[in-house]
Amino acid sequence: MDQIDKAKEVIKRLQFSFSSENFENPVLQHHYRNIEALALELDEPDEMTDYTVPDEERMKSRAGKQISEFQDLIFPEGYSTGPGSKRKAPAAGGGAAFKRTKTETTSADVDIKTEAMANRLGKLTVSVLKDFIKKTKISANGTKKADLIEAINEHFDI
Repeated sequence: MDQIDKAKEVIKRLQFSFSSENFENPVLQHHYRNIEALALELDEPDEMTDYTVPDEERMKSRAGKQISEFQDLIFPEGYSTGPGSKRKAPAAGGGAAFKRTKTETTSADVDIKTEAMANRLGKLTVSVLKDFIKKTKISANGTKKADLIEAINEHFDI
C-alpha cells in the first residue's frame, strides 16, 4: 500500500494542465523548416525545439524527492537498471525459446507418384520437384512450380 501512495504522490507533483494546442507537432515543424530553407535558399533549416520531449530537469525540480523515494520502495538494494542487467538467453540445447531448424524433405523421402496420384504435388518444394525431374530425365517447359508439376503429371499420365 505504501508503494501506491508514493506513486500517487509522484503523479500529483507532475500533473499540469494539458492542451494539445500548446504543443507543436515536431514532424510537421521539421518539414515546414525544410520547406522554408528550400524556398529561401538557406544552407540549413532553422533549429527546432521539440516540446513533446519531457523536460527532465523540471521533473526533478518538481518531484525529484518523491521519485527517488518511490524508486527506493520499488527496487531492492543492489538492483541494477543499467545496461548489462538483461537475462541470459537459454542454452541452445533447450528451453522455451529453443528454435527448431526446418527439416526439408528430399525426393528420397517422398513417393512422387503417390503424391501425384493424390494431387498433392503442390505441397512439395520446388527443389524436391526439380530433383525428381533431373533423376527421371523429364523435360520441363519452365522452372516455375506449376510448370514442374505439369511435367510430372504428364509423365505419370495424370
